[in-house]
This record gives sequence, C-alpha cells and structure tokens, in this order.
Amino acid sequence: PLHPDTDTINVAAQTTDPDSLLHLYRLLIRIRHASPALHQGSADVVPAHSPTTGEVWALRRAAGGQVVVCAFNLGESSALAVSVPAGGASHARDLLTGEDVSVVGDAVEIGDLGPRDFRYVELLSIAPPSR
Repeated sequence: PLHPDTDTINVAAQTTDPDSLLHLYRLLIRIRHASPALHQGSADVVPAHSPTTGEVWALRRAAGGQVVVCAFNLGESSALAVSVPAGGASHARDLLTGEDVSVVGDAVEIGDLGPRDFRYVELLSIAPPSR
C-alpha cells in the first residue's frame, strides 16, 4: 500500500518546489561536484563557538587551493552567533546562497544556525569580484 500523501509528496511535485528536499539535495550534489574541497579534500575538525549552545560541530575541508568550513548545529535548539577560526582568510562566501560571510579578525562569523541546520562557507584570501 502507498502512503496517502503520494499524490502531493512525490518527485514531480518536489521538482517544481524550490523549497523541497529534492531541490536541496540536488543543490548539495552540484556544490559537492563543483568543489574540490568537498569532493576530495582533507577533513580536519575545527573549533566552533556559539554563546547559546555547545552542539555546533565544524570541519575544515581543503583541496585544489580551495578551503571550505562546514558547520553543523547538531542540537534541537538554535545556535546563535556561530563563529569558526578564519585560518588566515580575509573573506568568506556561503556556498549555498553565494552571499558574503563576515570575517572579523581571525573569526568567520557564520551567524545563526537553526536546529539541525548547517552552512558550507568557502574561505578566501582575496576579495571576491564584485557582482
């Protein structure tokens, strides 16, 4: 027997919904294939700080001249003002949204992460070209 929601929750419906889980997975797969650091990079745990929770975990991935920090809130509550070491980067960019991420001193200010939320942030040593 099929689940009663199969008429509305299916690949055809999710293909046209930009907020669907299918859309998110396809975006993550594209990002991974386009990123040397995510595709084949080394992985090192880095300290992540949030004044509201200790359940943020971060990895620094590096390969092919690219460095990406992956930050994950593993908790059931929001993690506010998450930051990770910049590792010498002067600029950072969110790989999912393309938006700039603040680098202050030696900290990348990831921002707020909701429960079970994540961000992939590329660390850059030079300013990205203006759009």
